[in-house]
Amino acid sequence: MFRVILILGLLVLVPAAIVFWRMRDRTVMAPPPPSVPQKVIGTSTLNHGDPRQEKR
Repeated sequence: MFRVILILGLLVLVPAAIVFWRMRDRTVMAPPPPSVPQKVIGTSTLNHGDPRQEKR
């Protein structure tokens, strides 16, 4: 039973560690480029959406 728990734990922890490591590398590698375009896209869509509603 202990072996099963250990194997299941490894199956869960190893992928989680890999994902965490990749996310950590991404944040360290390039924090500004992904965050800035998303904000610009969000504001632009909001700005485009508001005038249409005002015209109606």
